[in-house]
Amino acid sequence: MIVFSCPVDPGFTNISQVLVDDPFFSPDGGYSNAVSYEKGTKISILCSTKGAVIRYTTNGLDPTSDSPIFENQSPIILDRPMTIKAIAHKSGLESSQMSIATYTIPDEVPALEVTPTEEYFGTSDEVVVTMNCNLPDA
Repeated sequence: MIVFSCPVDPGFTNISQVLVDDPFFSPDGGYSNAVSYEKGTKISILCSTKGAVIRYTTNGLDPTSDSPIFENQSPIILDRPMTIKAIAHKSGLESSQMSIATYTIPDEVPALEVTPTEEYFGTSDEVVVTMNCNLPDA
């Protein structure tokens, strides 16, 4: 729980604002770099604020009030590469910041496409190489 205090007026006491703790993932996922796990890995989303409700997405969109609620007894099954986004809410508190975790499955990470191909490397002192990966969010 994070508590912020700021003086409003010398005649008044400080005002405190309480935020819901950010959700976290088990097992951990990557943020800027995806983490690889086996297909079928069970992923849980947790929050240390007691009684918080966690809403999440697996389609790359930010969670909304219409997004599914994470239930501990029903973990997310990693069946494809995915990015999970989650926000925790609790009545009377400010919502958490969004947490993001990216997961890949080793067999399903596409190969990099390198342009130009290696036969071009001997033809010039300078070669511009472009690499593409067809994995979403890569």
